[in-house]
Amino acid sequence: MDRTTIDTCSLTELRRRPTVCIARARKVGRPLFITRRGTPIAVLIPIEQYEALCREDEELAAFVKRATALTFPRVAADEVSPRVAALRGCFKGSTVDESDYRRYLEVKHR
Repeated sequence: MDRTTIDTCSLTELRRRPTVCIARARKVGRPLFITRRGTPIAVLIPIEQYEALCREDEELAAFVKRATALTFPRVAADEVSPRVAALRGCFKGSTVDESDYRRYLEVKHR
């Protein structure tokens, strides 16, 4: 985030005039950084933005749950599945298999 576009409010100002700070955050529609001696210590965001972040978090968690629940057909060690064959065509010399892909998804979406 570009520091020149960040709206700030000092902690002292927030204590003295909380309704003004809250109104400013709602009017701008972006986070309002609360500062102490010029250093950001907290963020004040409008409720609409908070609810959108919560929805996004829930959607991401559901996606991760679905992605890690994927099941791949087991193949013999010497047999190559069509998916692996397609991946090998993309990555020369690769030894990718379904377990590698599953581990990749689990690590990426934790």
